[in-house]
Amino acid sequence: MTCIVGLVEQGVLYLGGDSISVSSYNKTLNRDSKVFVRNGLLFGTCGHIRLRNLLQYRLDIPLYTGNDPMTYLVNELLEAIRACFKDEGFAQEEKGRECFEGRILLGFERELYIIGGEYNIGRSANAYCAIGVGEEYAYGSLYTTEQMGLEPVERLRMALEAAAFHNTDVSAPFTFVTSEEGSY
Repeated sequence: MTCIVGLVEQGVLYLGGDSISVSSYNKTLNRDSKVFVRNGLLFGTCGHIRLRNLLQYRLDIPLYTGNDPMTYLVNELLEAIRACFKDEGFAQEEKGRECFEGRILLGFERELYIIGGEYNIGRSANAYCAIGVGEEYAYGSLYTTEQMGLEPVERLRMALEAAAFHNTDVSAPFTFVTSEEGSY
């Protein structure tokens, strides 16, 4: 239960995330951020906490040698993620296909990518993205604030606040990371 938001402005990537975990009728505000930076990649995760744990602490991120970013992501990074999930018992099989539960918002080389549960990856035509149970509200906010001249983190904060206002499974505190300055 999550909302992760991202945007690109003037070549800089920004991600923001909420802090709640929900199980049945119980909620927990997490100290660990759902958005983080590793080896120049910005990650935002929705789904099981184990997904974030593996990406943040177990994944061996392959070296990017400057080739085409999408080629690197599909042929090297996604294969490393798949192998990590399989080795750690997080991968599942459904109807003969390997998959995992959750989604990942990835910032890399001045673009945002969404990685789906079948190890698929795509890019939005917009300069912003959202994933999680609050994504519809966040998308509406990001669309509306696009022409308002607001700072990127303020736009992300407003999107997360809209999602938290309308969805019981999204909650502050919010955390943010950027490709230039790290976390705050």
